[in-house]
Amino acid sequence: KARFSSGLSPVHGLMDLLARSLGQLTPSAKASDFERIAILLHDVMSARWRGYHTSNHLFDVCSRLKEPMEILAALGHDLVYLQVDRRIHPQLEPVLKDFKLDDKFRALPVAGTQDELLPLFFAIFGLEPKAEVDYQKAGNEFLSAVAWARLLKSWLTPAQALELAILIEGTIPFRAVTSQSDTPHLRLLARLEKLAALPSGTHLKTVDLSAAIARSVRLANSDMHGFGFEPLANFLDNTWLLILEGNPIFKNPVYSARQYREALGRIDAFFRGLKPESLFAHDGNVQRLNIYKKSVKGAQRNLSLGAEYVETKMLALSLFEAMGQATGGEAPLILFFGNPVTKAKKTYFPLENAIRWKSTRKAKTRDPILNLLTQGRRSEGAGFDISRSPVAAEIRARLSAEELASLGMQRARFEKGELASVEYLALFPKTIIQPVLAAAAAIAQSRTAEIAALAKEIRARARS
Repeated sequence: KARFSSGLSPVHGLMDLLARSLGQLTPSAKASDFERIAILLHDVMSARWRGYHTSNHLFDVCSRLKEPMEILAALGHDLVYLQVDRRIHPQLEPVLKDFKLDDKFRALPVAGTQDELLPLFFAIFGLEPKAEVDYQKAGNEFLSAVAWARLLKSWLTPAQALELAILIEGTIPFRAVTSQSDTPHLRLLARLEKLAALPSGTHLKTVDLSAAIARSVRLANSDMHGFGFEPLANFLDNTWLLILEGNPIFKNPVYSARQYREALGRIDAFFRGLKPESLFAHDGNVQRLNIYKKSVKGAQRNLSLGAEYVETKMLALSLFEAMGQATGGEAPLILFFGNPVTKAKKTYFPLENAIRWKSTRKAKTRDPILNLLTQGRRSEGAGFDISRSPVAAEIRARLSAEELASLGMQRARFEKGELASVEYLALFPKTIIQPVLAAAAAIAQSRTAEIAALAKEIRARARS
């Protein structure tokens, strides 16, 4: 089958993956077919609000897969992302015309569909036929499977289309694992075996269900690989792409410290609410169970350190949030930071160059969070912030764990309106707050006098 130079463009890369998957499953697929489907895929995955679930994510997931059906399912598993795209993509409307979105981004089935496989798709996903499809209840994965199978209808047999749905169902995230014998994939297998025994399950009878479940497990774990196996810097890099994806306001450069801090607060709650056991899949196979256990252990570390990193960033942002409140009201963060500048491959905010720290902070070279705050995440790819956090790094370096926890509690009071902005700022060590205020006074030139007065008031509070 045709192979394509994947490094030329994302479209070429997608064509190559289609040749390695669809091209291996059916002899009738041609290079022109791969081209048309690859262009559609890249268009859908480049929708305006997407940050993480893009073609790059497909390349990453497919890089750990070998079997054609696994790769093909991976290519279509994120086609529909209702809460981010806020619509069914125009490229997908022709194959999803029997679903209409309501104002809460739920898909409502429209009567009159002629798709004989659709009832089985509902059953594979454990959904009620003709019920509304909610993105919070597997709706994205269900609609992605339906759309992808219909787009590939000219080349796939009904049994292959159903196996595609089985693999994509396995990518539904964050589902409960009650025991090693009661996992989402084993529950799916039991559901499939019942369906195959029904008169309506004729096409499922020709699918090797155990093999399909094993493929689904491999796909699901490749999809969630970043939680358990990526270095912390890469894990957080992906997190920042998810922040951009879930908060369209960051496409506009005039977001405030409060808006950024609130977005990080949602990520912090997400990290702390996740159960690592629910992130990965296994089906009882001993080898895959060992991989599952390693993945869970890696996720526990990444989620714990990730939450600490985010909370330190929130402390720094709350400082600028309080500064804004105390000197004229909420303002865009760039008023205090300036616009990012890149020189000699280093990106920084003008504020960073303006800060003159009064004393040398203690080195904590074994602190992975401090290292990341100082040196930066893997890349600047999120586009709305730089990867290094110099003010957060100073806070992390100069305060003990107990002091950080105490300041975090006071931050919560400030956010609730229980602590005035000036009172909150006075709680920061003078070796941090005074250099930051002096630098901000130089950058936020419309508030120079107000920030200078604020610094004077905080010094007076410290002496009294």
